[in-house]
Amino acid sequence: MQTYTNPLFLPDRNDLSINVNAGDPFVLRFDGKYYLYPSPPHGSEGVEAWTSDDLIHWTHAGLVATGEEVRGAYAPEVAYINGVFWMITSPRGEGHILLQAEHPLGPFRVMRHNFGHYIDGSLFQDDDGSLYMTHAEYPCIHAHRLCEDGELGEEVVLEGATMGYWTEGPMIVKRNGLYYLTMTGNHLYSRAYRVDYAVSREGPLGPYVRPLRHTLLVNTCPSHSGLGHSSTVIGPDLESDWICYHHYQLDAAERHRERHANLDRVMYNGESMVVIGPTSCTAPSPERPAFERRAEGETTFATPPMPAYATAEITLVPGAQTSIAFGGVFSLHFMQDGLILKDGGRDWLRTLWPAGFRMDVKRTVRLELRGTLRGVWVDGMLRFEAQTCPAYEAPIRIEGAKDIGYVAFHPFREIGAVLPVPGDWDAVFCKHDEQPREEGGFQPRTELSPGEDGAYCLTLHTGASATYRLFAASEERMRIQAVFARPFQGVIDVRLGGCLIHKELRLEHPTRVELGAAMFPEGETECVITCREGRAELSRVSFFPVTDSRSETLQGLELCHSVRQIEGNGLLVGEGGFINRFEGLQMDRPIQALAILGDLYTTDGSINARFFFHDGTMAPSAGVFFRLCEDSFYPDQVRVGHRGYYFGLDGIMAKLSRMDFDMEPIAEAPLIAVPNCVYEVRAEIRGGSIRCFVDGKLLLEAYDACPWPYGRLGVGSFGARITCTSVQYTVEG
Repeated sequence: MQTYTNPLFLPDRNDLSINVNAGDPFVLRFDGKYYLYPSPPHGSEGVEAWTSDDLIHWTHAGLVATGEEVRGAYAPEVAYINGVFWMITSPRGEGHILLQAEHPLGPFRVMRHNFGHYIDGSLFQDDDGSLYMTHAEYPCIHAHRLCEDGELGEEVVLEGATMGYWTEGPMIVKRNGLYYLTMTGNHLYSRAYRVDYAVSREGPLGPYVRPLRHTLLVNTCPSHSGLGHSSTVIGPDLESDWICYHHYQLDAAERHRERHANLDRVMYNGESMVVIGPTSCTAPSPERPAFERRAEGETTFATPPMPAYATAEITLVPGAQTSIAFGGVFSLHFMQDGLILKDGGRDWLRTLWPAGFRMDVKRTVRLELRGTLRGVWVDGMLRFEAQTCPAYEAPIRIEGAKDIGYVAFHPFREIGAVLPVPGDWDAVFCKHDEQPREEGGFQPRTELSPGEDGAYCLTLHTGASATYRLFAASEERMRIQAVFARPFQGVIDVRLGGCLIHKELRLEHPTRVELGAAMFPEGETECVITCREGRAELSRVSFFPVTDSRSETLQGLELCHSVRQIEGNGLLVGEGGFINRFEGLQMDRPIQALAILGDLYTTDGSINARFFFHDGTMAPSAGVFFRLCEDSFYPDQVRVGHRGYYFGLDGIMAKLSRMDFDMEPIAEAPLIAVPNCVYEVRAEIRGGSIRCFVDGKLLLEAYDACPWPYGRLGVGSFGARITCTSVQYTVEG
């Protein structure tokens, strides 16, 4: 198995040993090759490009657009529209210009001068040939219809396409009739700069809905944080999707240095979009196709036999008599006014081209076979779908083309992606188990059952197994957990290498369960989860390091010197947040502050903190954090820059909330708290069960059926003026 490591290496044109400073990376696939266009490095005279055959190894291809208008051109994107390459970019982040070229490496020339609309313009072409432009705005992405002369239609606010504050970096991908819009927010300098997505069933102009699990990429760890401005592209194997994005490199003092391009696998669970990442260590590379060939200059070409379950990609300049035949079963015929699908020699279906469709330029044809013809696309526009004409192993034969370019195919294998660990993944991302039928063939012992947001859970019947392909960067002992979406009574076995775990369970409600722990070897391995008795419905599986049990009491200056403080009101560490005092951690201004304790992979435990509330309002709240897996603060972002749980006091109520870069209340109770008093705040968590206390009295009990699996502990304020004098915590290994 080939591997790679993020960030991608884009050689500097002046020094090939230097990885260039490249933010906002956009990747275009055309004629079997990839083209990457980032925001220009400092000092560049225009837009530069890099090329690759495999998404991993990149070669500098030079300047593709020059001139005063493209100096400092933010976030260039390129689309192939009716034989012409369109580039949209934002010069110095001030409005947009449109450029055109006959080749992806240019030279691009301005077709429309600056027409405003902020930054981060992106182009999308729908199946009917209609064009759209999306761009950044506050707090939602905006969009326009786009004419072929570059003129814009009425501005539309995309309902639901928001990250709650400044939202930028949009891109639309269409899949199975749904429109997936990826977007980035909130501020480039925030460690929680991240990529979210929303889905529309109606069209590119929305309305959009953000799923419950809407964040695709986030990592607030300073070594690999600030993930954003992504583009999505089909992989070399023609089957997988990949997302390219940047991270903003920080030095030891958490000062921003450079942005670098990264790449991770995209998968879909039903209607749910998932990124298998972010990865910052060794990961499996994109696969190459089983067959690929460049046939430049040829007008007729035949491939070796292609399986009946496969995807093919053919780039050609069609003629009036061009045909693409799959064995003797069906064929496609290019006509001046449209495309004909023939079944065994007879005309079966016809689709018309969009107005002005050119027959003298390269076109990319995509065929998906799944035992029958699943779909035909031309330049990304769906022409035919879900037809009943059967498919079997046979060659593809191309005849009558003016020119043929890249031709490839790859078998479709539903064996599950290789999942990096540590990680928390959808349970359906596995190799499915089958058993022989009595009458022949195979009977699946696993099935998919409806879950949330159009996603699926994995159901294992008695005797069924799910095999997870996992990849660990180093040998490590890890916990194995699963989220059961339904009550379960029975037996689960887990096998990893020579380790066998046997777990008898009686679950009366949906819950996250620890199945056991095992030593994971470095590299690829398989973990097999088997339902020995019962019917198990799983929504998620998790693998992460085992931590040691620990109990500690900290107070005064010892507490101050034992915690890690994150940004407070946008100031760097040491300039904002808590003030170290002899009495403890003090916040004497109405700003945010957070101090963190413990290991990232802490699961069950408790935290107990004593807070003295100073004169002034308590309304903004202060309290304890637990299972805090992401944390950040920046003035230009959402108020809650965290993931995890929070229990706090605001003077009127005691509130328990689940945080996912917003605050979702779980439970609350009236509690009148007065200034100049000390309150002891305590939270306990085991699995999804949470109990909260104030001054030793149990106030709240709550249950989260799909809890965050792990995270650190912390104390903090959302603006209340406090001194935290002591913290006592216990974590269970």
